Amino acid sequence: MKPWLSVDEQIDRLEGHGIEIEDRGRAASVLQAVGYYRLTGYLYPFRESEQQVDEEGNTQIRVLSQYRVGTTLRHAEDIIDFDRRPRMLVMDGVERIEVAVRMRVGYVLGRKSPFAYEDPACSAPTTPSPSSLTSCRR
Repeated sequence: MKPWLSVDEQIDRLEGHGIEIEDRGRAASVLQAVGYYRLTGYLYPFRESEQQVDEEGNTQIRVLSQYRVGTTLRHAEDIIDFDRRPRMLVMDGVERIEVAVRMRVGYVLGRKSPFAYEDPACSAPTTPSPSSLTSCRR
């Protein structure tokens, strides 16, 4: 089990592994926003590595705990921003679908009555299908 570290200790740990921290305040904000383990996950491609040859002659790559010289916190921030953009586009699309479905359900139920949502005949115990809404359309 890994020990709990304060944000300042997390920054010290990052620096100890070779991450260049220009602004400790900014580093603290990033760590508080995304967390140490998520941040280091984004920095994983910047870790030092070495090749090893096992007993059978196979070459393997061993990833080390140190980061490549010149790795900065900004590298992680750029990847986090890049990763966030497609997620936000997907969430925007999901929100539009949600609003459209809610509008359609309200439109269909509202045709019968403004209080159709309270009428058990207009709801089904499972996901509604067009046929289950037939009684509400009349």
